[in-house]
Amino acid sequence: MVNSFSDTNVQGNNGGTVGILIGASSSTITNSYYANNRSCVNLGGACLAYGSGIDLVANPNGFFLKANSPLSSWDFNSVWLERPNDYPILKYLDGKM
Repeated sequence: MVNSFSDTNVQGNNGGTVGILIGASSSTITNSYYANNRSCVNLGGACLAYGSGIDLVANPNGFFLKANSPLSSWDFNSVWLERPNDYPILKYLDGKM
């Protein structure tokens, strides 16, 4: 997993593993982040926090601008689209590719 972000609460109830960014992984996770103010609850199982937490409470606009780290290392020429006051999206989701 490379250059990804999650800003959602996660809940599981299967006795397995869930995670805020990704459930379980044996692959390398690079430049991938999650909002550390979100919760992960898994009844009867484990919650994992793969990736790096971003404090969006202290810095609410920190993940909106491509000039800010960690977005400054993401590909905004061909993959991501910067949107004012909102999270970046994949260009193909916005019809820009």
